[in-house]
Amino acid sequence: MNKLNIRIKFCITIGVAIFLFSMVSNIAFFNVLKDGMENARTKLEDNVAYINDQYATESEEETPHPSLSGNMYKETKEDINIDRSSETYQAALNILNETFQDTIAKTFIWSLMLGLIGFILSYPLSGLLLKPFKELTSDIANINEGNLDKQLYITNRHDEIGKIKIAFNRLLVRLDTVLERQSNFTSNVAHELKTPLAVMKMYPETLDEDSTIEDYKKVIEVEKKNVDRMSALVDDLLAYSRDIDIKATIVSIKDVIDKCLDDMKPLIDQKHITVHLDIVDEDVVTSKELLSRLIYNILSNATRYNKEKGSIYIEYKAKELSIRDTGIGIPEDKLEHIFEPLYCVDKSRSRELGGSGIGLAMVKRIADTLGYKIEVSSKVDRGTVFTIRL
Repeated sequence: MNKLNIRIKFCITIGVAIFLFSMVSNIAFFNVLKDGMENARTKLEDNVAYINDQYATESEEETPHPSLSGNMYKETKEDINIDRSSETYQAALNILNETFQDTIAKTFIWSLMLGLIGFILSYPLSGLLLKPFKELTSDIANINEGNLDKQLYITNRHDEIGKIKIAFNRLLVRLDTVLERQSNFTSNVAHELKTPLAVMKMYPETLDEDSTIEDYKKVIEVEKKNVDRMSALVDDLLAYSRDIDIKATIVSIKDVIDKCLDDMKPLIDQKHITVHLDIVDEDVVTSKELLSRLIYNILSNATRYNKEKGSIYIEYKAKELSIRDTGIGIPEDKLEHIFEPLYCVDKSRSRELGGSGIGLAMVKRIADTLGYKIEVSSKVDRGTVFTIRL
């Protein structure tokens, strides 16, 4: 049955439905007919017995007739003209039985014929019903990776075909977005690796037989710096792609923030940044490691891209954590991309400050894993605000 196409399945369904409907209707009719025929058969049998026992010879006396028992009437030759022949009653009884059996057989055959007729007639009807789906299949088949921006034309948004097209168009948009991000990710990875590799290739070529020990030391230092950079990038990519393991414990929000600030202290002191805390300490059930990584990555960005002698404001109350900086900010048209892996608003500035473009992507992934809602708002040269609702 699973190997049959939908059109044959439709026809079989219609045929079987008509057959079953016909049979159910006839069964209901037979129940009514059977009661009437049973009453008629009982009266005929009573008449046969009555005639054989009581009317061996004709009598003119008034005698209650079995078929009229319970009535106020009595049978007489004058008011009822009835055939007293038991053979006639017996013949009628036989005809009644044969008629009933024959009717059942013919009814079954006609029900089967109606089902077959329904199957035959439903085949062209199914072609009309399935025509829009065939057109839809053809339209979808013409869409490939080269024209994912092509949308299916919708004539009626409220019928089944229209709803399918709406859902498919939305799927195309999401798929196009995913493929674009994948392409950007691949391009960004290649770019991030190509730059240090190009430097590593170029610097040794500057050495010659006249180069001094200091020249060699400088080249080695540059090579080491670029190797470290590529190694850090690979580590970040591996961390991002690795499955996240959640080990929930009771965590103090204040302790996590204090630990992250302590880890960031050298960079914060280097840029002379002032940290303002407004924290209502609270214990929450979450993964301490993941929450720490999330807060640390946001603080890292707030510090790296902050202005000299800038400020960072950290507030927590009522399950809401806010981290605001007074840094360079993010253009509004770039905000929707900042959580994409290896995306940098300013690549040259990010490389200069040691950013790899994985930090915020990891923040978003951790937030989604823990079920947190994260929002970001920013203004160029005014700073950025990250809000996390636990």
